[in-house]
Amino acid sequence: MNHMSLGDLDTARVDIKRTHEREAIIAEFRAKETAQAEAGNSKKARGINTQTIVLSDYPVELLNDPEVVALRTAIRTRSVTTSQDMCVNLE
Repeated sequence: MNHMSLGDLDTARVDIKRTHEREAIIAEFRAKETAQAEAGNSKKARGINTQTIVLSDYPVELLNDPEVVALRTAIRTRSVTTSQDMCVNLE
């Protein structure tokens, strides 16, 4: 833009063209990078098994991912412990 303000339109055009070419290269690189990331993060690539069940006419997808199973177990353990504590406190 400095070249354009100085009246050097030929150099300004060259700079604009270079910038456009750089942006096209960056966009192509990002597209390849995104495609690789999506391929690597697919459920099957990570070893995640899914199962679809229908609950009250509503389809639900269950995940058998180790992280999800660990979280589910932790939540269930905490809720059981809390329920037992509540029963002890009532007596």
